[in-house]
Amino acid sequence: MSISESVRRRLAATRAVAAAAVLLGAAAPALALQPPPVDLGTGHVWLGLGFLRYQRPYVGNSRWSRFLPLVNIDTPHFYVHGTTFGWRAWRRGGSTFELVARPDALHYNGADNGALAGMTTKLSTVMGGAAWVWRFHDHLALHTDALTDLLRRNDGDILSVALAGRWRAGKWFFQPRASVEWLSSNYVDYYFGVTPAEARPGRPAYTGTATADETIGLNVGRRFSGHFAAVAGAWETHYGSGVTASPIVAKKDAVSLIVGLYYHF
Repeated sequence: MSISESVRRRLAATRAVAAAAVLLGAAAPALALQPPPVDLGTGHVWLGLGFLRYQRPYVGNSRWSRFLPLVNIDTPHFYVHGTTFGWRAWRRGGSTFELVARPDALHYNGADNGALAGMTTKLSTVMGGAAWVWRFHDHLALHTDALTDLLRRNDGDILSVALAGRWRAGKWFFQPRASVEWLSSNYVDYYFGVTPAEARPGRPAYTGTATADETIGLNVGRRFSGHFAAVAGAWETHYGSGVTASPIVAKKDAVSLIVGLYYHF
């Protein structure tokens, strides 16, 4: 590769990263969602558009559908997978220590859902912290995260353990994932608690307690000739007792779907 070609590629990558930052900033409300990460591999900057149908466990109309920008950038030290940002601070063999940040999925507005009338609006946030990733097989990795609320909205913490796979078959790729997340009492109480002032007949006061959720999901994608790739994903979350005991929760399980189209530079 000539020096001029290398410079052109770096400039193209820089422009793509800048475009991604503009898209992410413009779409901040949509990024209250956290689709499963899609790893399209190293060597390219991928930008795309996805459609997410997100199901929350609340009573009433709990579905939330949005178009959102999708970004996949992977370098030896920095990555963006979907809406997850990470910096690989330390690496040895198949293990890496990372600093990560990702938008959180939960929020509601009582004015938009009659079943939650009288409830104080709960805002989405950004969770960030440390992660340790151990790749113990060519196709498997163990992820552990310790995250806290960076915007001090719920003042909560999340600890998670996930087993993620990655397989390729020609132009197709498959990425199953199973995880367990421990949610602190502050987190649960913010999104699922009911204060005495919010209590109504049939909606008693409730103080959230720490709990654990389980999630399983699968991303399936295909790379096409040229610069395009398409991705579809589905995941199901089973909510822990600290969530399902809340009087504003109607579902023990929720299924969400995403489809997206990427273009690489």
